[in-house]
Amino acid sequence: MLLNKVIIFDFDGVLADTLEDMLEFGRLVCARLGYQRTPQRSDLDALTRMSLVDYAEQLGIAEHQRQLFAQMCVEMFAQKETPHNLFDGMQAVLAHLSQANRLAIVSANGGGVIEKFLRYHQIEPHIEIVLGVESPGSKAEKICQIVERLEANHEDVFMVGDAASDIQAARQAGVHSIAVSWGHQSRQRLAQAQPDHLVDTPQELLNI
Repeated sequence: MLLNKVIIFDFDGVLADTLEDMLEFGRLVCARLGYQRTPQRSDLDALTRMSLVDYAEQLGIAEHQRQLFAQMCVEMFAQKETPHNLFDGMQAVLAHLSQANRLAIVSANGGGVIEKFLRYHQIEPHIEIVLGVESPGSKAEKICQIVERLEANHEDVFMVGDAASDIQAARQAGVHSIAVSWGHQSRQRLAQAQPDHLVDTPQELLNI
């Protein structure tokens, strides 16, 4: 079967429903670092770049503690016994898309967390490349790495994300952007970032 496109997915908020833990882990780490802060979804919505370091800054964590905040959050995700839920409908969408396209994941979460999630939900065979937080480079640079590794043309590559920074990374890498409204940032926030496509259900990805 002819492979047509490369589709790169963000992980948190696109495949995995991690919003509640993102807020709760943020609260717990804040407390351990001496901050009485209860993160809200509006804190995530305010982020220019969807990273744990930027999340720490938004929550008022001192600069010298932000990397530690990020590390502690990553460790909490890694220690979670049962993987997060896969968004409804996504399993069938991934199975369908993988029949004629090559799929990858670029994420600020740990590669081990992602691999465990893929195995748990039996979608590992659909994903060809996973670049987690351990992989060097910005999100745009990681997108370009995947384009190069898969010997793809930029015009045949789509980045699927739930944050304005995913849209910006796609633009920087010279690929198409698809924003999904079921993740960590609001539909209004995503629309302001002017993605090439904005969808409200996983099934809409098939139309694109």
